[in-house]
Amino acid sequence: MIQITDTPVKATLHDYEGDTTKRWFIDYYIGKVRYREWIPSKPLNTRAERAAALLQGIKDGLLVGRQADIYKRLDSIIENLDLRKRTKDTYRTSARLLAKHFEGRKLSTITEKEANDFVDALKLKYADTTVKNNISHLKAILKHTESKAFTNLRSTYNIQESDFNYPFADYEREILEEHLKSKYPTLFIFTRFIYYGFIRPAELRKIKVSDIDLKTRSIKISGSIAKTKISAVVPIIDPLLKIIINEGLTRHPGGKYLFGKGLKPSFEMSSPNEATNLHNKACKEIEIYRERKTVLYSWKHTGNIQAFLAGMNIRLIQMVNRHKSIQTTEIYLRKLGVFLDKKVFDINY
Repeated sequence: MIQITDTPVKATLHDYEGDTTKRWFIDYYIGKVRYREWIPSKPLNTRAERAAALLQGIKDGLLVGRQADIYKRLDSIIENLDLRKRTKDTYRTSARLLAKHFEGRKLSTITEKEANDFVDALKLKYADTTVKNNISHLKAILKHTESKAFTNLRSTYNIQESDFNYPFADYEREILEEHLKSKYPTLFIFTRFIYYGFIRPAELRKIKVSDIDLKTRSIKISGSIAKTKISAVVPIIDPLLKIIINEGLTRHPGGKYLFGKGLKPSFEMSSPNEATNLHNKACKEIEIYRERKTVLYSWKHTGNIQAFLAGMNIRLIQMVNRHKSIQTTEIYLRKLGVFLDKKVFDINY
């Protein structure tokens, strides 16, 4: 942070005597101008500590809040959001794009027209998907600020939703499975947990051996690693059970990551992109690689189609995917090209 005044700023913390049900904020003055800084409620266990640190910083005359440059302002917000580290890093990338475009400006001075101009500038440099993602990230951050310039921006720009829901074609699945079995066996097992267990890759690298319970034939997904932040269990269906037993995965110490460094049981977690990079390499080796389509997530989409065609009912598909509502599952399957009512095939005209 950058010092802007040698005179301590008068600031008052309003924390309602520690009442966590209320919105905490700090009132402070620079000259005769009054400012207000809200204290994000999450994570709750650090709220008092964060409030005290911000209060002291303001009293020391540091560049904070509305007086800060754009990146410092957004970075302080991102740091206090209840998000995974990887998500925070992604948000910071979007914040840097905004800060670079409006270099030397304060967030509060940006107009709605300038915000739209910023989006147009992004569209000249990046693909539609990248633009969409950056705007979504920025809107998630900026809702915690006083800025309204980005409120009405659309977060989609000619994006084909199916780009995010590509299953493997049958021939792709078959040759990729054979290639992984022979050359990258640990990655093959990794993909089986996605294909048969519908577990997201980011969650899978954090699962530990102790999360597998063969007695109940279930895998625990802790809320601390789940995308939804909700703890749940997924069933171990027969083909996945055979892999777990044949590979002896549960014979390792429970504290090891199931897919640690090297994508094998280890006390050291694998890097965030280890499985992704290896999967992309494998797809390129057999010449089926398609950017954003032949991805690890494609195994989850492919598994859902296979499960539905094999007779798994939509309620069970909802449960194993951990969707909050049956409507979410219906939309998800339709985007995968699955016709929920098979009577459609009997129509003849």
